[in-house]
Amino acid sequence: HWLRNLMESERLIVADVNVLPPTFPALGRWVADLRKRFPDKYIVVLEDNFHLLELPGYDAGEAKIAASSHYVKRMCNNYQVTTIATMEITKSDLAPGKRPVMAALKGSSAIPYDINANWTAYNDLADLMDASQIYWEDSKDRTIEFGPNGEGMEVPTKKPVVEIICDKNKISGFKGTTFFEMKPESGFLKECSTEDQGRFRSKVLAQMSERQQARAADSKKL
Repeated sequence: HWLRNLMESERLIVADVNVLPPTFPALGRWVADLRKRFPDKYIVVLEDNFHLLELPGYDAGEAKIAASSHYVKRMCNNYQVTTIATMEITKSDLAPGKRPVMAALKGSSAIPYDINANWTAYNDLADLMDASQIYWEDSKDRTIEFGPNGEGMEVPTKKPVVEIICDKNKISGFKGTTFFEMKPESGFLKECSTEDQGRFRSKVLAQMSERQQARAADSKKL
C-alpha cells in the first residue's frame, strides 16, 4: 500500500527492461524527461546495476566502462540529479575474508575518479560461516548446539553483522566502517552500539593482521 501510494503520486517511478531499454542513453533520455516534468524537485536515480547497462558503439572492455562512467557523471551534472548505482567487483576480490574496496570495482579506474562516494557491504558470517568472528547473538532466537558427547544445549542464534565500508566521500567527508546488526528474516539493519563498533573494529584489525602474517609465511615457503 505504501509503495502503491508513492508510485501513484510519482514520488517513486519504476522502470524495468520491459519499459526502458537497458542502455545508458535510454536512461539519460528518461532522466531528461523527468527533469522537464519536475523542474524543481530533488531527483534520485537508483540504477541496478551499472555493469549490465550497454553503451552503443563500444565493445566490452575498459574503454566502455570508462565512457559509461563519464556518461553517468555528465547526466548528474546536466540534469542536477543524484545517481546511486550498484556495481560489480572483480572475481579476485571475492576471496573469503577479503573486504571489498573502491579499487576493486570492475572494469576501469575511471569509476573511482568519477564517483563522489563509494560504499561497499561485507557480511563476515555469510563469507566465513563457522570461522566468522563478526556476528551478533539474538537471545530471543535460540538454536540447539551439540557438544562432543552429543548433548544438546540451547544457545543464542548467531546472526549477521553487516559492515558498510566507505572509502571515498566527497559528500560529508566521513570515511570508515560502520557496523550494523542485521535480522536476516527481514533484512532490517540496526546500527551497533558505540561499544560494539569498537569491539568489531578490533576483531577486523586482528583478522587482517592474521592474514598478513599467513601471507608472509606462505611467501617465505616459496
